[in-house]
Amino acid sequence: MKKLFVGIDVAEAKFDVAFRDVKGQPVRPDVIFPNSPDGIRDLKGAITAAGSLLGARAKIVAGMESTSNFHKNLASALYSARPRKIEVHVINPFAVKQFKKMHLKVYKTDKLDAHMIALYLAQITPKPALPDLPGQEALKELTRIRRSFQEETTKFKNRLRRLIRIHFHGYKLLLGTKISMKMLVAFSMVSSPDEIIRMGKTKLGNLSVAFRHKVGPKFAASLIKLAETAPVKTLPEGTSLVIKWTAQRLIQLLAQIKTLDENIVSALDSTFPDHCLNSIPGLGPVSVATIIAEVGDIKRFETPEKFIGYIGLYPVVWESGEIKARFKMTIKGNKSLKMTFLVASAAARLFNPVIRDFYDHLRERGKSKKAAGGAVARKLALLAYTILHNNEPWNSEKAIAGLEKSAAMRCNLENTGDRHSIEVIPHNVVNATIPVRDNTELPCPPNIIVTPSLPIGKRGGFIKNP
Repeated sequence: MKKLFVGIDVAEAKFDVAFRDVKGQPVRPDVIFPNSPDGIRDLKGAITAAGSLLGARAKIVAGMESTSNFHKNLASALYSARPRKIEVHVINPFAVKQFKKMHLKVYKTDKLDAHMIALYLAQITPKPALPDLPGQEALKELTRIRRSFQEETTKFKNRLRRLIRIHFHGYKLLLGTKISMKMLVAFSMVSSPDEIIRMGKTKLGNLSVAFRHKVGPKFAASLIKLAETAPVKTLPEGTSLVIKWTAQRLIQLLAQIKTLDENIVSALDSTFPDHCLNSIPGLGPVSVATIIAEVGDIKRFETPEKFIGYIGLYPVVWESGEIKARFKMTIKGNKSLKMTFLVASAAARLFNPVIRDFYDHLRERGKSKKAAGGAVARKLALLAYTILHNNEPWNSEKAIAGLEKSAAMRCNLENTGDRHSIEVIPHNVVNATIPVRDNTELPCPPNIIVTPSLPIGKRGGFIKNP
């Protein structure tokens, strides 16, 4: 079959387009289109016309790098191109960069990038990207802005702690270790020790924000006592303003995050009602929405290993000569998904008996809290992958069967020392079926408790029935 490969270098203002055949030869001269609705329409027509030069049945393959959100409108338009169907690829820019290095291209122009994208499509033949699910983009906008607000909240909390620690010595003994809403309300209105003392217990205790979160007399008394022992009674005006604005910004961020959570839950219920991920104990609606928004169609990932690699929940090994190997989680991967599973692993240890016993088992084996938490996040991601792949709700019995199967295989590996003797990948056996490469499914093994040949932990088995 004759094929047309279209490389598109996307910028905010324009598209540089290269048209190549299977041998990398130009089908028609390169051209530039504006990044606008008219430009996208003209580009679709040019691609269809170039495909006709190779024949009425020539296959058209178009690719572009994932560049901020400049490529999204073009990708959506090419997905829906009719009657001539266009196979669309949204490529990782890092892959194209390494492909250019392989061809010894040390300079960079938009025209060269378009040419290299077309060659990449012809020589590497990647699998086409899948279009976004309906409502996925809206969820992604909500969850990503929430994550940025959450990071900003952490930054401002650390700044407020540093300021209070300097100007109000020993505040944790009187006000508590956490940044409470009462503390934020108080410091958003009065921040200098002399102002706090002059205001008095009654007036300070009545301070509130929008008739909510009143400071209260008990907290006001503790704050006045703290102000009386402050090393500097009158703070500079600039320092006082920084404390007030930091507290005010935190109050605003917390209110915005609460509103975002309500909108995320509403969007999730209206777009993805009764989603199978909601059945996993320990995954809240915000976590479920983030997974759906970042993953989309799970068929993008052929194997669980590719899904874990996309998230970045895998260790990297460093060793040299006689120095023993050291393992550390990679910094690569989708940051939103990685943080979601790491945070959800803490909740899963509380509300999911299977995950809790898995974590306890790792701690009994001598794993640190950090290492065990990372392993739990990885296991939770594998469970989510299989549930999404099979589109079925959570089943604790089948999950336990898969984990016990994994434990038996691990003990077998410890006894034999032969990694190649393992025929089944343990984390594939976690729910009703085992996904394999040819899109077929194998039945999950019976829910039989497998006792390892070597006792593990105090229970003598891998995991106990909840």
